[in-house]
Amino acid sequence: MSMPKWFRFSVIPAPLDEVFESTAALREAHVFKARDMARLSWGEDSGQLEFQTDSIQTIRKDSEALEVACDWDGFAVAYNILSIRATIYMHFWKQESSTCVALEIDGQVPYIKVTGMAEGEWLERFAIEYTEACGASSCAYGRDWPIEFVALEPEQLVGELRSGKLLKRPLPGFYMLSQALLGKEELATLLLGQERDSRLRYFRTPAGYHALSSLCQRSWW
Repeated sequence: MSMPKWFRFSVIPAPLDEVFESTAALREAHVFKARDMARLSWGEDSGQLEFQTDSIQTIRKDSEALEVACDWDGFAVAYNILSIRATIYMHFWKQESSTCVALEIDGQVPYIKVTGMAEGEWLERFAIEYTEACGASSCAYGRDWPIEFVALEPEQLVGELRSGKLLKRPLPGFYMLSQALLGKEELATLLLGQERDSRLRYFRTPAGYHALSSLCQRSWW
């Protein structure tokens, strides 16, 4: 069975251009090279945000994306990541005065081994860095999270942790939650009181988020 490819994030309380620019340093650090972009717009019949295939166009740098998409509801950018020789698609769209984002990865990315890192470690680190850089309060990745342009509801993750459902979802899995959503004392009690798969590791990120992940089996933090 192929690996899931879609990371979902909670709504970010900031304008789209600010969120896009807040992640620019991360893209530069990992040598992202913009390849092409496409428009995201609300479908008249479906009422859902849709990818406009006929809008795909070549770009050469990040700044072009904001210039081209200044009047759009949202956009997607395909990047060649020169540091790992893979592709990631970054999606950005407006929700009133806030912003929503999503990541789509090539199927081989979870298996990539970078020098000095274990399998899956690059992706795990990047997902953490991206969530923190965006300012999202939560992130979810796994087989049961559909590919759709809908923001993640943080309350869903909190509720599933409290009920035990989250830790029983099929692997692989990756989840992040801000401490503002769930205190470390309550989470520690929940993890102790629930039977869970030993491959789903718990740790706190450098910025203090809660993280549960099976992407990498090495404790690197």
